[in-house]
Amino acid sequence: MDNLPRRRPTGFRRRHLVTVLAFLGIFIVENLRWTFVNAIEQIRTPYNVTLDNGKVVEKRNLNFDVLEIAHISSASFYGYVATQILGGWLGACLGGSRVFGVGVAFTALFSFVLPFVVHGGTAKSLITIRVIQGLFEGVTYPSIIAVWSRWAPPQERARLVTIAFSGGFFSFLVNPPVCRFIAYTLDWSFIFYITGILGLIWCAVWLTVVKDKPEDDPHISTEELKYLRDNLDCGPNDSVPKHVRKTFICSTFISQAILIFLAAHLNSFNGTSLCLVLALGLTAFSWAAFSVNHLDIAPQHASALMGFSNTFASILGFLSPSFISYFRKNGWLHQWQYSFNVIIAVHILASLFYCAFASGERQRWAPPAPTPESESLSLPQRSHVI
Repeated sequence: MDNLPRRRPTGFRRRHLVTVLAFLGIFIVENLRWTFVNAIEQIRTPYNVTLDNGKVVEKRNLNFDVLEIAHISSASFYGYVATQILGGWLGACLGGSRVFGVGVAFTALFSFVLPFVVHGGTAKSLITIRVIQGLFEGVTYPSIIAVWSRWAPPQERARLVTIAFSGGFFSFLVNPPVCRFIAYTLDWSFIFYITGILGLIWCAVWLTVVKDKPEDDPHISTEELKYLRDNLDCGPNDSVPKHVRKTFICSTFISQAILIFLAAHLNSFNGTSLCLVLALGLTAFSWAAFSVNHLDIAPQHASALMGFSNTFASILGFLSPSFISYFRKNGWLHQWQYSFNVIIAVHILASLFYCAFASGERQRWAPPAPTPESESLSLPQRSHVI
């Protein structure tokens, strides 16, 4: 079979519905991960309590020091790192859609527990719940890659995957103001209840609609199914040349390093804020390039590769708060530039390493799987409409 891409069906198709639901799933799981961090200010706000004798006293939830708060906030990353490889393996063996859906569902369930644990007031119990949440969050990103290995044709891969992962960046924008709004209008505990309910509703829709393989979807049209089968292993890796993607990633990392350097040395609040906002915004550009890299080099092993690489990528998630809190604990506020210098060094080294060793070509140890000649492509029992 030749390597030319087959003509794709036009209009809104089942793979586009999978993309929309994946966007919402990533959006929800990132909200579940960061809701506690963004709600800390509201949780720690003092409130009045009337005792039995009529005396009014002021109380505060989470009456911990800065270092304890940092450990609680970053605790989910310990679980998140621990299940990355497991999530990739489960996604390949059991099906990415099921693992992704279950991961989001259990993360949402433990969101209901958090308000009760906060009222308990012990740091260890909060850390435990956050770690358990992280264990279920950790399987989501590798397992969704397994979904794309079956649903994203190579010539559309970058676009579909990037749209789905942009749900995470959308949550970074939406979550803080929404958390404050809910806390002020209802109560901070409703932040966790609402995100938990949304997570469970999304999970029910996802597990009902999205199948692990297009062949298992009873509503996919014969035209789209044939298009996916013909292109998943036979089309070009992407419409964007590989050297362009590598240049895109490396230049993004270098640009971020420059912006962080400027943020550390500018004496202007507005200038520093602008540099940090731009540096964070550029992260979306790098995700658009490297998020599909695993699918390019080995589609059938992409979820396992994502789990392996994201394990190392997530380590700084729980090291960074402790690192920064170390400076604050010792009163080294004038040495904040040390933390910026570490971030700059990581970006530069990552850029050089990726430029030297990264590849976007399909690897010899991951050849396309042969398609049985006896497998029917007509599937007359399927609908011709979405």
